[in-house]
Amino acid sequence: MKIKPIIVFVLIATAIFFQGCSLVQDLIKLVSGKDSKKDTSEEVAKQAEPPKVFCTYFHYFKAGPESFDQWWISGKDPKKILGKENWRRDIWVGRAGDYPYIGIYNNMTDGEIMRWHIRMAKAAGISAFLLYINDWQAERSQTNLLLNVAAQENFKIGFIEHHSFLGARSLKVLDGKPQPMLPQKYTGYAQISKELSQKRGIVLPFSNVDYQQPMPRSWRNVPIDALNRAIERIAGMLKQWKTHSAYLRIDGKPIIVVPYMVAELEPHEFKQLVDTVQAKVAEEVYVVAIVPAVYWYFAPEAVLGTGITKEWSDTGTSAFTHWTPNGMVTAPQKTRIKVTKFNVSDSRKWKKDAMIPIMPGFEDDAWRPGDDPAPTAPRLNGQAWSSQLEASLAAKPRFIFIQGWNEWHEGAQIEPSTHYSDPYLYLRILAQKLNIPWQTPALPPKKSVDPLRLPYLPY
Repeated sequence: MKIKPIIVFVLIATAIFFQGCSLVQDLIKLVSGKDSKKDTSEEVAKQAEPPKVFCTYFHYFKAGPESFDQWWISGKDPKKILGKENWRRDIWVGRAGDYPYIGIYNNMTDGEIMRWHIRMAKAAGISAFLLYINDWQAERSQTNLLLNVAAQENFKIGFIEHHSFLGARSLKVLDGKPQPMLPQKYTGYAQISKELSQKRGIVLPFSNVDYQQPMPRSWRNVPIDALNRAIERIAGMLKQWKTHSAYLRIDGKPIIVVPYMVAELEPHEFKQLVDTVQAKVAEEVYVVAIVPAVYWYFAPEAVLGTGITKEWSDTGTSAFTHWTPNGMVTAPQKTRIKVTKFNVSDSRKWKKDAMIPIMPGFEDDAWRPGDDPAPTAPRLNGQAWSSQLEASLAAKPRFIFIQGWNEWHEGAQIEPSTHYSDPYLYLRILAQKLNIPWQTPALPPKKSVDPLRLPYLPY
């Protein structure tokens, strides 16, 4: 039934005169088909809650003695000792001097390392890890282990569909030749940067990048088979684990973070992905989207809007967030506060949850090629981290999205390091900003610790 605006006005005015606000609510519900009082109260309740803190996590490190997965890269040998310290192995870390506090560890098959990480995260106020999943079938064993340990520790695990990252992960060979990682990784950034630079009339990072071996044009579009592969991966992993007691649910819905960084991605294509995934898993999913329209959070001065339009808000996405917020590490605090507040208010305008990304720093100079364009964001001994937390908490988002727990390769980790002034510095600062008294959890069992570091730890 359609009711003309003038009739609505007369009805509401009459209701106010004779009966007051309760009848107004009923009339609004009749006209709109919604209970606005209920909707408003739910929104107010959400905003009144302290933000939940999530943190990205990798579960792919292995500590030998035969295999050193992710601690090594071409030119690195973890069996070799570096420098004057007889515990410092030659491992893959991005920030010069950084080194895991307990030495290299195994969080693929050692549940006690996972448990130690979870206990430290909880002590700092983190309520869930958002786990990077590259190949959910190949990673089934370590994912099961992590979820089981999380359940024992009353902790939650959600997934990031990392294989779809940049829409280019599947391309490992071009013209019969293996492709280096970095051009694959950053081509997507360069495209989006160029496009947004043209729209905004400013120069963003990567906007002048020109790789000698560009990705094929077919991979710079969003071919239907690429979307279908992403749908199959996301649906497959959710069907496998969404009913696990430790799997993170928001408003009763299993969460999934989808970074689909292809410049040409259109809202209707992403809606197709969301709708098809939900049909396959037979329930509504809490989708956190990282898509080109909302990406440039690491250039805060350029953020004139979140990029959320009606078309993007109608894709079935529950929250939008950003990838690699390098610029927030180095931005002036006034800019941080302005951008963070705007992102929260703009998300609410479209009835989306605000998920604010923060990171302690970014530096991969120790291993990446010298001509690679990734911007370095120094840590300033925790000052940048503290300021980001203050700006984010002041804006009262529903979620804070830390990147990341053990991102050693890009110098963006917050887990204990020998290079901090205090091994637990970033966790202590987080706990302090969340008004949680920090209590250092016990170290993992000695058998889980690198024997080279063991004599230097306070057991």
